[in-house]
Amino acid sequence: MQYTTGTISIASGTPTTVTGVGTRWLANVSTGWVFKLQSEDTIYEIQTVTDDTTLVIDPAYGGATISGASYVILRDYTARYQWPILLKGNVNWAAVLSESLRRIDSDLYETPSCRYIKFVPQSAPSSPVEGMIYYNSSSQAFVYYTGAAWRVIQSTLLT
Repeated sequence: MQYTTGTISIASGTPTTVTGVGTRWLANVSTGWVFKLQSEDTIYEIQTVTDDTTLVIDPAYGGATISGASYVILRDYTARYQWPILLKGNVNWAAVLSESLRRIDSDLYETPSCRYIKFVPQSAPSSPVEGMIYYNSSSQAFVYYTGAAWRVIQSTLLT
């Protein structure tokens, strides 16, 4: 579930320091998690949890000094890749989804074996590259290009 306890202030002179009132961040927040002002669309990443009332964020906050503002910290992530998860009751779900997609896109691009994953409606890409994978929605199967031909990727469940 998202963490929203207390309110926050950010001074324009120290735009990476978030000061909380009534927050208990040490026990409830971790570095790498998503921080967002409820009144804005910008997503920040928590760089440091200094104490129960001080966070360091990145990128720097670019607005005017704010005080007593509502915020949200996303606390639910996938175990393997730390992608944000949408849960029933989340506020600002569009921002959570956008951040999840941004992280997935970045992770796929930075993983050489995943650079050629393409999702196309029903046919193979016209200029395939060896290693390219696409999801064929007609046959409901992932297909892999060997450099010479397309092959269906078979899956086997171990019991």
